[in-house]
Amino acid sequence: MKAVKVSTYEATKFYMEENEKGLSKSKVADMFKIDRHSFCKLTWKDKYKELVFPKEDNGYCYYFEPKEWEAIQEYINNPNITKKEIRDKYNISQNGVFSHWLEVLGYEDTVRYKYNFKRDIFREEPTPEMAYWLGFLLADGCIIENKIKGNSKDYISYNVTVRLGDKDKEHVYKFAKFLQYPKEKLNEVIKPCYGGAYDRNNLCWVIDVCSTDLCKDLQKYNITPRKSLKEKPFIFNDRELELNYIRGIIDGDGWIRKPTTRDLRMGVVGSEEVCNYISSVLKEYFPHKMEHAKPKAHSESIGSDLYYWQTTCREGTKNVLELLYPENCPIYLDRKYDLARAVLKLLN
Repeated sequence: MKAVKVSTYEATKFYMEENEKGLSKSKVADMFKIDRHSFCKLTWKDKYKELVFPKEDNGYCYYFEPKEWEAIQEYINNPNITKKEIRDKYNISQNGVFSHWLEVLGYEDTVRYKYNFKRDIFREEPTPEMAYWLGFLLADGCIIENKIKGNSKDYISYNVTVRLGDKDKEHVYKFAKFLQYPKEKLNEVIKPCYGGAYDRNNLCWVIDVCSTDLCKDLQKYNITPRKSLKEKPFIFNDRELELNYIRGIIDGDGWIRKPTTRDLRMGVVGSEEVCNYISSVLKEYFPHKMEHAKPKAHSESIGSDLYYWQTTCREGTKNVLELLYPENCPIYLDRKYDLARAVLKLLN
């Protein structure tokens, strides 16, 4: 797109279409009081297809190249295509350029999404399932901050990512269903990748939810960018929500010993605040069994902010698992729920 002063356009039009006396470019430029060099360049306008005058007069008109105009027309006439898809198709590199073109045309754009899901779900009144996912995202989710260079100003967008190993693939699908992605789109939004904390060759499954509004709602619940080892629990004034929230944290960053081991403990790693929070809540339920279960600095991370909390006896483990993983548990990580029920079967 090329922005041109209206006076320059009028001079060009006069020179090319109405110049019966054959005045030179210099004389036409002087007549319209414009810069002669700009005027001379504009007479090459045959490579441009469309001329547009904005609705609000700002002293400029705009020329669009054929490919630019084609991109604009496709976007306007196809409500199912997004700006990103247009930018990729027509090699429009800068993020804000295409939006500026639409603004020049006076096109009243609405937000279009490649995938429709419930972007305001964390703005609603908390439910047990929402509380669970808030706990899980606090422990094992990741909000990424993206600094984007726009046409007139820079701005920041956010996306939240959940990536789990192949054995927990179904849990990624549970999260996508909670966000109400269309069923037919689930295999598009959930993608395989490789990597992990211990082996870069591990097969994982990832969902990358691109929604600044959703991420800002999550930040109200202390789920923020760069939160590792600085997590702060959100305090629910509701017991049911609280227990689902804690189960989410443990499903994300906790462990349960296999029933084949003699040491039947369970616990969680995280920030000191998270470990203190879980410890204090469970002590309210089982003051005697949790007496010695106190958060400690992780021995493998001396000097870091990594802490852990764990039960200290079989009876304490049994009490906590019965509380957090009952048979009518509404939402859980399958692998840990099955493990919890197996341990309870052994202890009962």
